[in-house]
Amino acid sequence: YKFALALVLLGLSFILLKVGIVCSPDEKVNLLWVVLFYFVFSIGELALSPIGLSMITMLAPKNLVGMLMGVWFLSLSMGFALSAKLANLSDIPRDATNALLGDSHTYAHTFTIFGIGGIIVGALVLCCAPFLTRLMDEHAHRAAVKAAGAKG
Repeated sequence: YKFALALVLLGLSFILLKVGIVCSPDEKVNLLWVVLFYFVFSIGELALSPIGLSMITMLAPKNLVGMLMGVWFLSLSMGFALSAKLANLSDIPRDATNALLGDSHTYAHTFTIFGIGGIIVGALVLCCAPFLTRLMDEHAHRAAVKAAGAKG
């Protein structure tokens, strides 16, 4: 559930940027919107990363924990590369005649897409959470039975 909440927070942080752009009549976004974005985004990131690392150490076979931690960090690097490609969605052509209005509209649209995407993925994870929780509980039960059998 925390993982889903983290994804929703990340999506909401981008929606905050879009709202900041829309609420700025003179095309200059107030710095408070940016600070609020980073605050919500950081809270979401702080909830996301430790949970992912914890799940790897908890659910991975003991002899594969190190390798799967590496896979986790590799997936982060692939995410950073993908985010660079997605940033091109908001690329403004250099020859734009009204660059200021083009920037505002394009950035607001891009932030909306990122925000809605994060919220949708968070909702999907939330729908899967009961199933995943049940699987993790079964895994923990089997591990406890196995450990008790090894001691006795």
